[in-house]
Amino acid sequence: ERQKYIEKKQVLGEEKRQLTADEMSEFYKNFLDKHWETHLRYNFEWYTRNFALLFLAFRWPSVIMSDYKFLLLFAIFGVAFAVQSENISNVVNEEVHSKVDLKNQLVHVKDLIVFRNVENTTLRKYLYAINEPQLHYVTFYNKVIEKLSYKKLNNASEPALFEITLDVDIMPNQTYTMFTKITYANKIVPATKSRKMRDNQLMKFEGNIKFFSPYETMLFKIEYFLPNNSLVETTREPSELLTDKVIFLFQNIEKYSIDRVELIFVNNNAFLVIENLERIIDVNHFGKIFLEDKVTILNNGPKFIGPYVHNLQYNKKGATTWMYTHLPTSAENIKFFDNIGNSSQTRIYHFINYITLKFRTRFPILGGWKSYYILRYDVPTHEYLFVTMKNHYLLQIRGIDYVLNDKVIQHSVVKIVLPEGAQIEKVYVPKGLSVSNEETSCLDGLCVFGRPMIVLKGNNLFENHITTIRVEYFFDWLYLLRAPLVISFYLQMFFFVVFFG
Repeated sequence: ERQKYIEKKQVLGEEKRQLTADEMSEFYKNFLDKHWETHLRYNFEWYTRNFALLFLAFRWPSVIMSDYKFLLLFAIFGVAFAVQSENISNVVNEEVHSKVDLKNQLVHVKDLIVFRNVENTTLRKYLYAINEPQLHYVTFYNKVIEKLSYKKLNNASEPALFEITLDVDIMPNQTYTMFTKITYANKIVPATKSRKMRDNQLMKFEGNIKFFSPYETMLFKIEYFLPNNSLVETTREPSELLTDKVIFLFQNIEKYSIDRVELIFVNNNAFLVIENLERIIDVNHFGKIFLEDKVTILNNGPKFIGPYVHNLQYNKKGATTWMYTHLPTSAENIKFFDNIGNSSQTRIYHFINYITLKFRTRFPILGGWKSYYILRYDVPTHEYLFVTMKNHYLLQIRGIDYVLNDKVIQHSVVKIVLPEGAQIEKVYVPKGLSVSNEETSCLDGLCVFGRPMIVLKGNNLFENHITTIRVEYFFDWLYLLRAPLVISFYLQMFFFVVFFG
């Protein structure tokens, strides 16, 4: 933020200059206004002890203090950040073991952290930092794999600082074991811009081989898991190199350490992303809920150039073959369409807890190509719609359901269409989605005034965002007679035109 402020104050065409004391005072004042909550959290005691000094800095007449205000503020912030460093030095990471899975398109990182409380007081909070700009989804667990609550302390995307609330108080000189699971998108990118049919697909990964933490780390081991015999090049000499993984080992790592490494390896799988997902949930009270998914798939691997052979037995490198999606056990009337029409390249497998739809697009999706398909099915109303009281209903259904394994959904729109005459009372939106607007729609010709519709939007979603949406609404059962009456009216008009037209 300081660098952006400096660039903003520069005049186009003039040489770069240093900021004046008044400009620096303005910057630190704005910075404190934005991050006051996090700053005060770690420096509350210091501020209470030095209230008089702060009062003097901000209330002394500007004419007298104009030349010294910057120096005074600099001293205040310097001491404050020193106190902050002191406050977070009560923990030492004794051992950290990190496993990074690079076999799939999404990068999954699992950390085993053993830390010790080196202060004389009990500890209940732990800080975890992430210094990666790519999109991530993080969860924290204790030793018995129970989720730990946490909150993000800063709004900036890089570095991200999380405060984890531990499930027990850590006594002085006691150790605690916890786990973290992080999912990254867009960290594996093509190492080459294009490739031909027979060429291998080279991918590149860049990451930090040291543990980025606000605490010192005594021992750190990181393992990168790759497809067998796929490593082509690495910018750092590993501590150990095996056929399916690269290992780095470090000791006595300082706080917030960064040491970047690049791994170039062969991965001939299709690197797909779900570019767009439009999901329509048609709710009615006649026994069925109709669902429709409109999906646009993009292969963002190296761009394919040169001659193309359709026979996948000849070359499967970087091309899609069969793909899978999972549906609810009670799903019926499953239909799969593509751009041209109904596709016969589908298989349906019934299991106890779900139904698997195996499908293949009409043409393989190579690097830079995209495809589009529509999936329709229906489920029984009684499994997702419940009566809370007379004429009051609760809809519980997944807003984002399973689409493709280990793929990120870049843009998604979820439309929930309620019966005509329904009045929306409350909408409980899960993490990752937000209510865009509420409007009226008419999916068929049986509505008169339009049906209420809730529109939800979300970006950059993972499988972790597959959660339930809850909608409470009021609906009078007399409105159920509207559709039969409309059909009867249409039939009467038809016979009237035929016989008397």
